Amino acid sequence: MTMPMELTYALQNRRWGALPEAGGLRDQPAGMLGKMAHLSAIYSGIKSYYDAPNAASWADANPDLWEIVSHARKLYNEWLQRN
Repeated sequence: MTMPMELTYALQNRRWGALPEAGGLRDQPAGMLGKMAHLSAIYSGIKSYYDAPNAASWADANPDLWEIVSHARKLYNEWLQRN
């Protein structure tokens, strides 16, 4: 499975501080920044979950992120079953 391009852009933006297209915020394709933000939040939540030494304690301490992680895991498992 390859990483969505919008997530690649979000990680590049985080690392280099550069947007995918030349120009400023308003020069980006419609919807691109929103997709980048959503995928970045999902990526950060999942990374935080898997980096935690104790998943149950992490879930208790981060209920909002746990909701994102559990939903992403559910979608991934459904995708695995279809493919």
